[in-house]
Amino acid sequence: MKLPLIAIVGTTGVGKSNFSIELAKAISGEIINGDSMQVYQGLNQITNKHPMEERQGVPHHLLGHVSWKEEYGVHRFEDEVLTKIREIRARGKVPILVGGTHYYIQSVLFRENIVKIEEKRELSQRELEVLDSRDLCLSELRKLDPQIAQKFHPNDTRRIRRMLEICLLTGEKPSEVFSQQNKTKSRDRTLVFWLFSDQQVLNDRLDKRVDGMLSNGLLEEIKDMYQIYREGDIDIERGVWQVIGFKQFLPFLEGKEGIETGLQVMKNDTRRYSKQQIGWISKKLLNQVRESSETFCVLDATDLSVWKQTIDHGVGVARDWLEGKDVEDKRLVSSKREELHKLVAREKTEFGARDVEYVQFECPTCVDKDGQHVVSVGKEALEIHLKSRRHVKTLQAIKKREHNMKMKEEMEKRRKVAEGDSEEGKETKPVA
Repeated sequence: MKLPLIAIVGTTGVGKSNFSIELAKAISGEIINGDSMQVYQGLNQITNKHPMEERQGVPHHLLGHVSWKEEYGVHRFEDEVLTKIREIRARGKVPILVGGTHYYIQSVLFRENIVKIEEKRELSQRELEVLDSRDLCLSELRKLDPQIAQKFHPNDTRRIRRMLEICLLTGEKPSEVFSQQNKTKSRDRTLVFWLFSDQQVLNDRLDKRVDGMLSNGLLEEIKDMYQIYREGDIDIERGVWQVIGFKQFLPFLEGKEGIETGLQVMKNDTRRYSKQQIGWISKKLLNQVRESSETFCVLDATDLSVWKQTIDHGVGVARDWLEGKDVEDKRLVSSKREELHKLVAREKTEFGARDVEYVQFECPTCVDKDGQHVVSVGKEALEIHLKSRRHVKTLQAIKKREHNMKMKEEMEKRRKVAEGDSEEGKETKPVA
């Protein structure tokens, strides 16, 4: 018989920790961390660990137990979480898995979800150099597996690197490896809560959150990391060094940029990461919950003025579900907003499908900090970009420049006409 397991997912800064504590108190649960960065020791600000004084006595597991020198991976995470789940159940409590590293969380919720890669050879020096070059890495992946290459944003260097690694180490295309996965089967009787917020509202919260982190000791943590970074050969695309904040402030620490630049880059990257998280949940995690016939509930965290009602809704769903009652479809979304109901009702798309969801679109007007045209992966991301403040402002600036250029040309024409009339007048003036 499958035993109950509850998971709480969502973007960074959406309120997962707060909801998890209220839920744990209501159903006698214990919380297991599902964030790949919060497993590292210290770094409470940069990894957004929930403060001890705000945990209200609810036990939390797998927080801060990994050294910075270690590279924590999904298979170790899976083993440790499954061990904690057994321990929590032995105490008669309900395990609640909470976090934003959804790839890790899926490894626990579903069997055979993570593909085991068999490495058949060692990489050559030339191949290692390609992997360490952002441009060469993407170019080579596009040659070897164009189908998988189009699923990742060009700036998603870590995942692009890993896909090329699989190609080189195994001689197989990742798109074909992933498409051969067996049908998803859940390990446990599972209830997944997705805390969702409108992106514009979330962006403002994330900006304020980063400002708060800076006030509460973020810079001191980054400087501690920098000291170790200077002492050794560190790959900032691996281990704890991937955390959003260190790489973004590195130019400041090296004296190349001001602190305000680092702060703004961190805010931009945090926003970007939250969009990636939404994409992963809606396109992959939600699909697997459907395929395994488990229960999924969306809690609308956009309007915090009704946060108490949102929590109560989630707690009510969890209690009924734990008692074995059927949860009505209308209760699977906490608000009546049509767009959220459509999100839940979206049809499944396979990972390997030739789907417009994964086509890359290049904006002809907007450019990034490197002077490259902005790329959106999928129609949904493109629509978000086209409605964004950045795109709208760029279009306005282009129209303004075109208008100013037209006015300047018009004035130049008038000046030439006026000069011509003046010269003509001089030539026809009668001699006295």
